Amino acid sequence: MSDAIDAARDELCAWVRRCAASFVQREPADIDPGAPLSSYGLDSVTAVSMMVELENHVGFELDPNLMWDHPTVDALTEELLRESAARA
Repeated sequence: MSDAIDAARDELCAWVRRCAASFVQREPADIDPGAPLSSYGLDSVTAVSMMVELENHVGFELDPNLMWDHPTVDALTEELLRESAARA
């Protein structure tokens, strides 16, 4: 994998982690990228709000089930990268 792709993945993962942390009122360092966000108290109402932030960040509409189909920071990051690449 290229350094540019790795850097983009790392940057997006850090952003998703900060975004999730803000919605569950934790520090980003407290969010394990491999742990389900529901384990930090992310519920359906909060997930909808976070989806709006994710859509604003990536610049396109996301599947409403994204947060449930990809429940961790790592999984969300990979799916967002996949969807971004498909639109490029």
